[in-house]
Amino acid sequence: MSLPKEITDNKFNAEAYFKPQYPDTTNCVLLDAQIGLIGKDIANLYSTDYFQSKKVWKALGVTQKAIRDSGIYLEKLKLEKENKSITLDCRNQIELKRQLESAGIFDNQAEKSDKTVLTQTRNKQIAFAAVGGLLLVGTLFILMRRS
Repeated sequence: MSLPKEITDNKFNAEAYFKPQYPDTTNCVLLDAQIGLIGKDIANLYSTDYFQSKKVWKALGVTQKAIRDSGIYLEKLKLEKENKSITLDCRNQIELKRQLESAGIFDNQAEKSDKTVLTQTRNKQIAFAAVGGLLLVGTLFILMRRS
Protein backbone atom coordinates (compact mmCIF):
# COMPACT_ATOMS: atom_id res chain seq x y z
CA MET A 1 0.00 0.00 0.00
CA SER A 2 1.49 3.34 -1.00
CA LEU A 3 0.57 6.53 0.76
CA PRO A 4 -1.35 9.10 -1.26
CA LYS A 5 -0.42 12.75 -0.99
CA GLU A 6 -3.85 13.60 0.46
CA ILE A 7 -3.32 11.32 3.47
CA THR A 8 -1.13 13.95 5.10
CA ASP A 9 -3.93 16.49 5.29
CA ASN A 10 -7.51 16.43 6.46
CA LYS A 11 -8.91 16.12 2.91
CA PHE A 12 -8.18 12.38 2.73
CA ASN A 13 -11.13 10.23 1.64
CA ALA A 14 -10.44 6.53 2.26
CA GLU A 15 -13.24 5.34 -0.03
CA ALA A 16 -12.10 7.51 -2.95
CA TYR A 17 -8.53 6.21 -2.51
CA PHE A 18 -9.13 2.49 -1.94
CA LYS A 19 -12.27 1.72 -4.00
CA PRO A 20 -10.53 2.04 -7.42
CA GLN A 21 -7.79 -0.34 -6.22
CA TYR A 22 -10.39 -3.04 -5.61
CA PRO A 23 -12.97 -2.78 -8.43
CA ASP A 24 -16.27 -4.61 -8.18
CA THR A 25 -16.16 -8.06 -9.76
CA THR A 26 -18.13 -11.29 -9.98
CA ASN A 27 -15.06 -13.38 -10.85
CA CYS A 28 -14.54 -15.62 -7.82
CA VAL A 29 -10.79 -16.02 -8.29
CA LEU A 30 -10.33 -12.25 -8.55
CA LEU A 31 -12.65 -11.69 -5.58
CA ASP A 32 -10.65 -14.15 -3.47
CA ALA A 33 -7.41 -12.38 -4.42
CA GLN A 34 -8.90 -8.98 -3.55
CA ILE A 35 -9.97 -10.24 -0.10
CA GLY A 36 -6.41 -11.42 0.52
CA LEU A 37 -4.90 -8.12 -0.63
CA ILE A 38 -7.31 -6.07 1.50
CA GLY A 39 -6.32 -8.20 4.50
CA LYS A 40 -2.65 -7.45 3.76
CA ASP A 41 -3.42 -3.72 3.48
CA ILE A 42 -5.14 -3.83 6.87
CA ALA A 43 -2.17 -5.67 8.37
CA ASN A 44 0.23 -3.12 6.83
CA LEU A 45 -1.84 -0.28 8.23
CA TYR A 46 -1.31 -1.63 11.75
CA SER A 47 1.96 -3.45 11.07
CA THR A 48 3.63 -2.78 14.43
CA ASP A 49 2.28 -2.23 17.88
CA TYR A 50 -0.01 0.76 18.28
CA PHE A 51 2.51 3.15 19.83
CA GLN A 52 5.23 2.37 17.30
CA SER A 53 2.87 2.76 14.33
CA LYS A 54 1.57 6.02 15.79
CA LYS A 55 5.18 7.37 15.84
CA VAL A 56 5.84 6.18 12.27
CA TRP A 57 2.63 7.68 10.90
CA LYS A 58 3.26 10.92 12.77
CA ALA A 59 6.81 11.10 11.34
CA LEU A 60 5.35 10.67 7.85
CA GLY A 61 2.85 13.43 8.51
CA VAL A 62 -0.17 11.15 8.34
CA THR A 63 -3.17 12.28 10.34
CA GLN A 64 -4.77 9.95 12.86
CA LYS A 65 -8.13 10.58 11.17
CA ALA A 66 -6.73 9.27 7.87
CA ILE A 67 -5.41 6.11 9.57
CA ARG A 68 -8.69 5.51 11.39
CA ASP A 69 -10.77 6.17 8.25
CA SER A 70 -8.55 3.87 6.18
CA GLY A 71 -8.83 1.06 8.71
CA ILE A 72 -12.59 1.41 9.00
CA TYR A 73 -13.11 1.58 5.25
CA LEU A 74 -10.80 -1.37 4.54
CA GLU A 75 -12.59 -3.51 7.14
CA LYS A 76 -15.95 -2.52 5.63
CA LEU A 77 -14.70 -3.24 2.10
CA LYS A 78 -13.30 -6.62 3.15
CA LEU A 79 -16.60 -7.55 4.77
CA GLU A 80 -18.50 -6.53 1.61
CA LYS A 81 -16.18 -8.63 -0.57
CA GLU A 82 -16.49 -11.62 1.79
CA ASN A 83 -20.30 -11.34 1.76
CA LYS A 84 -20.28 -11.17 -2.04
CA SER A 85 -18.01 -14.21 -2.12
CA ILE A 86 -20.50 -16.11 0.04
CA THR A 87 -23.43 -14.96 -2.11
CA LEU A 88 -21.69 -16.10 -5.30
CA ASP A 89 -20.72 -19.41 -3.64
CA CYS A 90 -17.08 -18.73 -4.54
CA ARG A 91 -15.51 -21.31 -2.23
CA ASN A 92 -17.29 -24.14 -4.04
CA GLN A 93 -16.60 -22.63 -7.48
CA ILE A 94 -12.88 -22.23 -6.75
CA GLU A 95 -12.65 -25.75 -5.29
CA LEU A 96 -14.51 -27.19 -8.28
CA LYS A 97 -12.16 -25.37 -10.66
CA ARG A 98 -9.11 -26.75 -8.83
CA GLN A 99 -10.56 -30.27 -8.87
CA LEU A 100 -11.29 -30.05 -12.58
CA GLU A 101 -7.76 -28.83 -13.27
CA SER A 102 -6.37 -31.69 -11.18
CA ALA A 103 -8.63 -34.18 -12.93
CA GLY A 104 -7.42 -32.86 -16.29
CA ILE A 105 -3.80 -33.42 -15.26
CA PHE A 106 -4.58 -36.96 -14.06
CA ASP A 107 -6.58 -37.70 -17.22
CA ASN A 108 -3.68 -36.62 -19.41
CA GLN A 109 -1.23 -38.74 -17.41
CA ALA A 110 -3.59 -41.72 -17.45
CA GLU A 111 -4.04 -41.39 -21.20
CA LYS A 112 -0.27 -41.32 -21.77
CA SER A 113 0.19 -44.33 -19.47
CA ASP A 114 -2.58 -46.23 -21.23
CA LYS A 115 -1.02 -45.60 -24.63
CA THR A 116 2.38 -46.74 -23.38
CA VAL A 117 0.99 -49.88 -21.73
CA LEU A 118 -1.25 -50.72 -24.69
CA THR A 119 1.64 -50.32 -27.14
CA GLN A 120 3.87 -52.57 -25.04
CA THR A 121 1.10 -55.13 -24.60
CA ARG A 122 0.31 -55.11 -28.31
CA ASN A 123 3.98 -55.70 -29.16
CA LYS A 124 4.13 -58.64 -26.72
CA GLN A 125 0.96 -60.12 -28.20
CA ILE A 126 2.44 -59.95 -31.70
CA ALA A 127 5.68 -61.56 -30.49
CA PHE A 128 3.82 -64.36 -28.70
CA ALA A 129 1.59 -64.95 -31.75
CA ALA A 130 4.66 -65.16 -34.00
CA VAL A 131 6.43 -67.61 -31.69
CA GLY A 132 3.23 -69.64 -31.31
CA GLY A 133 2.78 -69.71 -35.07
CA LEU A 134 6.36 -70.90 -35.56
CA LEU A 135 5.87 -73.64 -32.96
CA LEU A 136 2.64 -74.74 -34.64
CA VAL A 137 4.24 -74.83 -38.10
CA GLY A 138 7.26 -76.65 -36.68
CA THR A 139 5.08 -79.21 -34.89
CA LEU A 140 2.96 -79.80 -38.01
CA PHE A 141 6.11 -80.22 -40.11
CA ILE A 142 7.49 -82.83 -37.69
CA LEU A 143 4.17 -84.70 -37.57
CA MET A 144 3.84 -84.76 -41.35
CA ARG A 145 7.38 -86.13 -41.78
CA ARG A 146 6.75 -88.96 -39.33
CA SER A 147 3.60 -90.09 -40.99
